[in-house]
Amino acid sequence: MRRFQAGDRFPNIRFYTAFEEGQEVADILKGKTVFWFLRYIGCTVCNYDIHLLRERYQEFTSLGAQVFVVMQSDTAHVQADLGEETLPFAIICDEEKAFYGAL
Repeated sequence: MRRFQAGDRFPNIRFYTAFEEGQEVADILKGKTVFWFLRYIGCTVCNYDIHLLRERYQEFTSLGAQVFVVMQSDTAHVQADLGEETLPFAIICDEEKAFYGAL
């Protein structure tokens, strides 16, 4: 797995979040950015990680970082699993593994 360093360029991938369509990485990268890679929505361990991240989200934002969770799930599954629940971070639906392939 590749670890990106300061100054590295992340590929400009077009992606969908659970509730927004057709964004590009270049449009969201604004300073420090954390991409938290998880497997798929519905996975017990991944759901626990989302819970922990929600609890600790302020720690990231207090450092000036924005946070995105990347999951190998399609938007319909993420929407169904979250229902009306709101999260302070976006879940990028990477069903075709474009983000995973960039690593």
